[in-house]
Amino acid sequence: MRAKALVLVTAVAAALLTAPQAPANAAGAPFDSRPAQQALTRLIGPRYASQVTLRATRKGTGKDRFRVSADHGRLVVEGTSPAVELTGFGWYLKYVAHANIELEGSQLNLPPRLALPAQPIEHTASVDNRFALNDTNEGYAGAYLTWQQWQHRIDVLALHGINEVLVYEGQEAVYERAFQQFHYTAAQMRSWIPQPGHQPWWLLQNMCCLGSPISQQLIDRRAVLGRQIADQLRSLGMTPVLPGYYGTVPAGFSAKNPGAHTVPQGIWAGLERPDWLDPTDPFFAKVAAAFYQVQTHLFGPSTMYKMDLLHEGGIAGPVDVAARFAGCPAGAGNRASGRDLGHSRLAVQPAASDPAGRRPVEDVGAGRAFRAGLGHRPRPGLDRYAVCLRHHLELRRTRQHGRRAR
Repeated sequence: MRAKALVLVTAVAAALLTAPQAPANAAGAPFDSRPAQQALTRLIGPRYASQVTLRATRKGTGKDRFRVSADHGRLVVEGTSPAVELTGFGWYLKYVAHANIELEGSQLNLPPRLALPAQPIEHTASVDNRFALNDTNEGYAGAYLTWQQWQHRIDVLALHGINEVLVYEGQEAVYERAFQQFHYTAAQMRSWIPQPGHQPWWLLQNMCCLGSPISQQLIDRRAVLGRQIADQLRSLGMTPVLPGYYGTVPAGFSAKNPGAHTVPQGIWAGLERPDWLDPTDPFFAKVAAAFYQVQTHLFGPSTMYKMDLLHEGGIAGPVDVAARFAGCPAGAGNRASGRDLGHSRLAVQPAASDPAGRRPVEDVGAGRAFRAGLGHRPRPGLDRYAVCLRHHLELRRTRQHGRRAR
């Protein structure tokens, strides 16, 4: 297998689950369906949501699944998570009611009473990881979305089967706080952090400082938004995919921290790239530990972390990427930090100019990695991306920006 640098792709997943209105957390239910019921009410209004009963189903050791049926004149949707319940309703909406809800619009020409399926409809997920949003999504199409807009986006993604969503909002607060432990001031960090519209490329280690300094008020406001997004995803049984730490440091890190080994990254599209901290350097584990401590405090825990090592022309310098990363980008250094990402999932985005992208994934192993296409059309060597998974290996194609992979 070949490693690729990490990213998350809009994968409007195939075959999955959904639907609202159930009794509030029935005794013995495996999870609370109320978040899905609330989402359903937002999506179709209380008049129709009140006609739907949601029932939680235990997943067991199998894949996610939903069942849509009629019971005493009511529409019943059963699913293995709140998001899967929504997916089941989404399937009903499209194939039984012949209506639809998308991110940018909807067609809800429904009769006063929702039609009931002639017979039960059951579907099981073809894949476990149904990931949404490209790294640059925020910069191109959502740098200043409100909480209400994000809440609608999450509702619709769940309706279409997604269970993992990239969350970049507010992550600048993690860098600002963490690096104050390494002799930077808050003002120095704000001068290094770009405005939200350029932050995706900053988190990809392509650039810094453009439009800086960012205001503290904006950082704080976005941190609150990021926490709302992460909490909402968790309430629906979805995974907030957070940026992991893979070595990006502000200018002057070695001067402020004598003995640290950093590799200058040069220029990207005429803009200064942040330096890269050697993951075998003892300072890496210290920075990673501070990073994850702050991130978990601000946004809560996750089981999936996105990283993009040496993205689009990054310079490895003397670092032997394949040997020293123990198979997964930043794996060894992050384990030394106390954050064993081998027990989480790492999303990888391929790019033709990534130095790490042409290195083998030595230590991933069958149960911990899969590759999927970044674009809607495969390109030689780039048609899949590797992800260090906790339990299994899956190969699949995804859809990006609504275009089907072929």
